[in-house]
Amino acid sequence: MSANTGEQLTFPELPEPQPKKTAQKPVGAIKYAEKDPIAAVCVEKLPPHLDQLFDYAIPEKFDADIRPGVRVKVRFGAQVLDGFVVERKSTTTHEGKLSPIKSVVSKTELVRPHDVALYTTIADYYAGSLQDILRLAVPPRHAKTEKAFLEAHASDTCLPHESDEPDTETSDPRTDETEHIWQQYNAGIPFVQRVLAQQQPRAVWAALPGFGKLVAHSASAETPHWAQALVSLARQVAVRGKQTLIVVPTIKDVHRVRDVLLSEGVRACDCSGDKGLTFVELSHELTAAQRYMGYLQSVHGCADVVVGTRAAAFAPMPRVGLVVCWDDADSAHQELHAPYPHTREVLSLRSEFESCALLIGGFNRTVHAQSLLSTGWAQDVSGSRDVVRQAAPLVTAFDELEIQRDSGGKHGRLPSRVWQAIRDGLNRGPVLIQVPRSGYVPAVACVQCREAARCGQCHGPLGLASGGGVPQCTWCGALAGDWACGSCGAHRVRAIRIGSDRTAEELGRAFPGVTIKVSGAQSKGGVIEEVPARSALVIATPGAEPFVASGYVLAVLLDAQLSLSGNGLYRDQETLSRWLRACALVQSRHHGGKAFLVGQGAAVPTAGLVRWDPVGVAQRELDERRELRMPPLWRVAAVSGERLAVEAFLREVQLPSSAEVLGPVDVAEESGAFSEPGVFGGVVRAIVRVELRQGRELARALKTMNRISSAKRSLGLVSVILDPKELL
Repeated sequence: MSANTGEQLTFPELPEPQPKKTAQKPVGAIKYAEKDPIAAVCVEKLPPHLDQLFDYAIPEKFDADIRPGVRVKVRFGAQVLDGFVVERKSTTTHEGKLSPIKSVVSKTELVRPHDVALYTTIADYYAGSLQDILRLAVPPRHAKTEKAFLEAHASDTCLPHESDEPDTETSDPRTDETEHIWQQYNAGIPFVQRVLAQQQPRAVWAALPGFGKLVAHSASAETPHWAQALVSLARQVAVRGKQTLIVVPTIKDVHRVRDVLLSEGVRACDCSGDKGLTFVELSHELTAAQRYMGYLQSVHGCADVVVGTRAAAFAPMPRVGLVVCWDDADSAHQELHAPYPHTREVLSLRSEFESCALLIGGFNRTVHAQSLLSTGWAQDVSGSRDVVRQAAPLVTAFDELEIQRDSGGKHGRLPSRVWQAIRDGLNRGPVLIQVPRSGYVPAVACVQCREAARCGQCHGPLGLASGGGVPQCTWCGALAGDWACGSCGAHRVRAIRIGSDRTAEELGRAFPGVTIKVSGAQSKGGVIEEVPARSALVIATPGAEPFVASGYVLAVLLDAQLSLSGNGLYRDQETLSRWLRACALVQSRHHGGKAFLVGQGAAVPTAGLVRWDPVGVAQRELDERRELRMPPLWRVAAVSGERLAVEAFLREVQLPSSAEVLGPVDVAEESGAFSEPGVFGGVVRAIVRVELRQGRELARALKTMNRISSAKRSLGLVSVILDPKELL
């Protein structure tokens, strides 16, 4: 019996079990680097509770290639993951044996230690992780592009030398031109002088509408004033050895800035080593190769100006002197991935961390930007009332009573005065018609009882894709040819919302022989970036208005009553922004430019548009929010998920002294309350708010609790979002 102890019993006609194979160590030990043989690595794709740097040993064969900022592959548990080397060091606090780095993915620096510290600051502000910010900041690797970049820089012909000191005394013949542009603003000249003297000023800019022809020394009569002002300032910063980062909301704005840069003699960076000022573009609309090349040029300081959309806000720049957020009211500046940072806040944090100048500008003044002025953190750069009135078009609002009175008591979509103004405007140039809804007829109702028509399968709203077409569900796409009203039994429908395509059809019949152009993401021709300065009717949805070199002679903003729909905290601000962007494309009142707002719009944005006073509207909104303890004067977090998980989260988290917890309350998923990215399947939501002075303390508390929840494997039950715009 004892002889068989430990033996594996076998069955007849089956092979005997083989002994378990053990990993054989290679002959000879791995040789490691002699100097600083340890690399601190930020490993990607780890859960929040492992948001830290991990030490790895550096094999001797990688000694020359491993530097701070390079991308490597490391073993983490049973996985092989990518990571970035943050630093090399000689000692470690790890008590066990260090795993060696498996391979070097990129031999060029992609993230400097300075950038890692900046990204950590941004992650902490939003209660996120460093790897979340790195995922947003560093584009996917493109090996062929990286190889071409390294070959082009083998001789370091276009790389700036770190020892070179910028010459703050250097002047440029166009300095007077820059000052001429900015002297139209109160505090404009002092701001420019402080930027050029590298004194790190911070300003909120209420940009004037209009074009380059309004400026005597403008380089081009086709230049939007805001783009000319930014490029002129960026050029002066570059002449003095510093870099400028300009972040805009859309690719159309990128192209506007690019065109002005080219007209000012700033060429696209091609790493040829030629002297002269250069720029690069960074946006998601670029190809993978173009975006990766632009990122490499940015991190290595090859370009003097970097312009792009929201991802460009994280672009590493070794000599940054000025960062600009243009049109911070645009929703495109809000990141849709965790931890959901906003460009305005990212650049504000960056200006503090990197001691560089900051400019937040736009036609509208957001309540967040106004709060920066109220605390004295930034200075106001805006034009006087006389200057604003001269640059803006003449705006007239038609409410429902005026429309009926002007139309002889009839219900019409356009008053007769507006029809006549369109007819007269077409004799002078292009006319812009802004329509809030895209498509043909986005929504229909019963012709008898006016009950909204719903799909019989999914209960979604019905609409019409074309004239004479069959009603179709806008959710599931099902046709409703046999539709019958559930209230009165009628079989016919009427339009309750008119889209851009139907508007174009109606105006085409009213103005025969006139060129009609439709611009919109869902239109057949897509978004049109620019139209010639010739007579035409341009129908566009908000954000898709084409640019005209000399400006539209007239703009008509239809269906203003739709601004009353919704009850979000930022409804009025977003409405006013849409209207101001459209009217800013119109010629000034001095040149006969006019704009008409048609419909019973919300009172606050209507008054702000007619008076062209976004600053006053923002200050009024800020005063109201101070009374209500709402953002941006208080910092807010939304905690959503299953009731028991949310209650446990709130019970255990260590909140600041000024914290107030509202809820949790039931939230119906079908109501759209979980439209924020990252919120999934929850049934309750709680709002946590603290005074602004304890905002970062709130972020630290939530981040700590996130790490605890992640370690307990309960993180998936709760979603935490700081500054949840869509939930308020």
